[in-house]
Amino acid sequence: MINIMRQFLKVGFILPIGLIIPVAQAALVSEGHAAGAQCGGADVNNSGYEVGNCLTVGSGPTVAWLSVSPGTEVPLLPLVSGQSCGTGGIANDGTILGQCMDGNDKQMGVKWNASTPTISPVVLQPLSLLGLIIQTRSSARMYNQNGAVIGDSISADETSTPVIWLPGSNTATQLAALSLLSTLANCGAVDVDDSIANGGRPNVLLACPNANGTVTAKVATATGLLNAYVTNARPVPAGYSYCSAVSINNAQQIAGTCHTLAPDLPRATFWRSMTDTGPAQTTGTFRNGSVALNNSGSVLVAYKDGADGRIRSAFWKPLTGALTLIPSLPGGAYSVGTVLADDDTVIGVSDLGDGNHAGFYWTPSGGTVSAGFEGGGPDSELNAISENGKYVAGSARNSAHVHDAVFMTIP
Repeated sequence: MINIMRQFLKVGFILPIGLIIPVAQAALVSEGHAAGAQCGGADVNNSGYEVGNCLTVGSGPTVAWLSVSPGTEVPLLPLVSGQSCGTGGIANDGTILGQCMDGNDKQMGVKWNASTPTISPVVLQPLSLLGLIIQTRSSARMYNQNGAVIGDSISADETSTPVIWLPGSNTATQLAALSLLSTLANCGAVDVDDSIANGGRPNVLLACPNANGTVTAKVATATGLLNAYVTNARPVPAGYSYCSAVSINNAQQIAGTCHTLAPDLPRATFWRSMTDTGPAQTTGTFRNGSVALNNSGSVLVAYKDGADGRIRSAFWKPLTGALTLIPSLPGGAYSVGTVLADDDTVIGVSDLGDGNHAGFYWTPSGGTVSAGFEGGGPDSELNAISENGKYVAGSARNSAHVHDAVFMTIP
């Protein structure tokens, strides 16, 4: 079935006169330009609150913003007036994470709250020892829906240590039980679930570099003495060299990609639990890997089409083995899915065959639907979808070639 379906996706076609591209009944709405001249949406939560970033004119800074109602973009305060800030996400509890430049031109991880957008952000502090800061800066990477933030504490020599800032705290907690700095040096914090089972401390997915240039996927769990974090590596299936991981869900299922020795033939891989030693994998002859995992246990997969070398997308149900390829919009040759909601809605970008592209959403029952355009412009893209699958955030180029941050409610 996979190979037959791929034949349809490999052939581009011209849009016949009179054939209408499926377009969402709801329209993309501009968030305005209260924060800057060129804007884009970065994330949206289950309440429909959108965050994003704007570039200002001249030598002005990058400005982060929040919109709690479509078309009401409100700038978020920086750490220091005139310095740049950027946001990358908003949790369902209203926590907004981002990065800001401080007064010494040092980039720091920060968080705002949607209930108090006019208050300056809180700095996510680097690791400390006995109350003394021992590293120099921080970087926020990902959040969970309860307001926990994961990221890096970074030393003066740029050695990074993965850490978590628990809900309501800006103090970094190390993700290794024994050594403060060396055990997980330069590991990257990848994802975090919503678990509160172990003293309110969620599970954290890590990518740790190996001496040979590969990585090891690990999970940090707060199961040590006094709920200290300990780490365990994901088992590598027989016949594979190493595995990376991209996401952990609230059932502690994990999605990633496992690689063979040269010539590498990567496979999307799904661990059914944190103790699973025989994970499920995709089949076939094409190179593929996991992009995203939702709380329903579905996986968004990227694969390389052997006919033209393009990267395309598929929807995978690991527990049944069903793999469905996601077609482009009519007229287009390819589409790329980027995010997966809990109701199995996929969003992404499709080309249109005329040099432009459009954001789309796809569902198993409804297929690929265009998000349309905004302000008479020629293209759009969707960057984020709320966990519940109701709202999307993105950007669109209007008729004046200005980039507008956009919001849409999926019908």
